[in-house]
Amino acid sequence: VQVFVVKSDLRPGEVITAGALERKSLPAVAVPKDAVRKQEEAVNRHARSYVAAGDVLRAAHVSELAGSPVAVGLALAGDPNLRAVALPKEASQGLKVEPGDRVDVYAFIPVQGAPADRGFAVASGAMVISAPERNKDTGQESGVTLAVPQEAAARIAAVLGMNGKLLVVAVPAGVR
Repeated sequence: VQVFVVKSDLRPGEVITAGALERKSLPAVAVPKDAVRKQEEAVNRHARSYVAAGDVLRAAHVSELAGSPVAVGLALAGDPNLRAVALPKEASQGLKVEPGDRVDVYAFIPVQGAPADRGFAVASGAMVISAPERNKDTGQESGVTLAVPQEAAARIAAVLGMNGKLLVVAVPAGVR
């Protein structure tokens, strides 16, 4: 039976391209009932969930949602209160995080004459949507993008509006 397998890992919300798929012939007993059999059933749509390289692409893996990978990723999270927030690159500098990781975000607002140890939490258990990447052309590194509740997005905006500093801290796997 002719099916499509994924050439490299797909993350939730990622756009599925023709280049990400490979046609493969498998025995009927190894093919899931909802296996994608036509490229047009998946190309230019978004991955609904994580799909590992080498897996048969199934209809359950493909989302009908439209929009950017960030917007679709938020929608797939299932919480309409979530917002995507791009943090300055300094907030996560040196921290190796991947999409799906959970992090806490701490803030510090410098106040003249105040002690320097007055940081506070602005988001807890935020999900990483996109990890920092280096632009191949410019060499510039981007910041991390997080999915946070709407109230946390407002706190982050307030901190940045007051020239505050943010720090992203990794949360152990399995902890929210």
